[in-house]
Amino acid sequence: MSIGSGLVYLDERPGNNFTLPSYVRWDAGIFYDWKDWNFRLTVENVLDETYYLGSQNRAANIAPGVPRLVNLGIKRSF
Repeated sequence: MSIGSGLVYLDERPGNNFTLPSYVRWDAGIFYDWKDWNFRLTVENVLDETYYLGSQNRAANIAPGVPRLVNLGIKRSF
């Protein structure tokens, strides 16, 4: 079994007449191998922070980041 964690940081970014704020996002995961099987549970944005990915330089097109996202993956190796 292994456990992973990481931080994603992005600084302020300018738009036309606005600035997108900087953010820090925390991601984490647990990974387990058993025989021919691989299991993983990952969580993106563990603290469920609000953040913005980008804007295409227009306030009407600001793209928010995802809220907390949990993924479960199971894979069999042959």
